[in-house]
Amino acid sequence: MRRGRKIAAAGPQPHQVGAQHCGERLRWARLWRELSLEQLEDSSGYCREVLRRIELGRMRCELLLVEQLARALRVRRQWLAFGVGKAVREGAGDIAPWCAE
Repeated sequence: MRRGRKIAAAGPQPHQVGAQHCGERLRWARLWRELSLEQLEDSSGYCREVLRRIELGRMRCELLLVEQLARALRVRRQWLAFGVGKAVREGAGDIAPWCAE
């Protein structure tokens, strides 16, 4: 190994996932699906206050929460949690406008 060479940590790096936090992506996906907080509450099982706090960045998204929200919003878990990849799978018939690469 060369001296002075940095070794990247495993997983997505901050410059790869963008500046958005999980809550911003959650809000975008909810609005794109044209869902109110009440509707997302019904489909995800999480109360409006929790969803609102996540969207505002006042509460962290735990892995189980991300999984259930991604399922309710029909988006990819990796995208919702880390901003990696596209929001939906190609060929799914509904591509979010911010997913075009």
